[in-house]
Amino acid sequence: MMTIIGSSYFSLGFFHLLTHAFFKALLFLAAGGIIHALQGEQDLRRLAGSLSVRGPKKPKSVFLYNAFLIGTLALVGFFFFAGYYSKESVLLSLMLTDNSAGGFAAGAILSASVLLTSYYSFRLL
Repeated sequence: MMTIIGSSYFSLGFFHLLTHAFFKALLFLAAGGIIHALQGEQDLRRLAGSLSVRGPKKPKSVFLYNAFLIGTLALVGFFFFAGYYSKESVLLSLMLTDNSAGGFAAGAILSASVLLTSYYSFRLL
């Protein structure tokens, strides 16, 4: 976000901030629903597989799992989700700036952070 604003793409930075806020809110609401459904348990080691789709098919747990899945797909930038359009436009704009070396380095660092975000998000899921 700050990288794209520093490159003077203010409207693109606001677009990314807005989309990020919505899918992050979905993730927080789904996480709160999961914590509530499991009687306040917040330790991830104890929650392993509690809401998996392969387990007992309770309507509430399937809904929460799907909500968390949609939020995760938007966060990692899966195609046709809002995160895809905002992240790809940020990365493309950075890599095509006039300062090609700085923009390419910033784009490479942000691409690595996108990969790390994908890894921990799907691991949490």
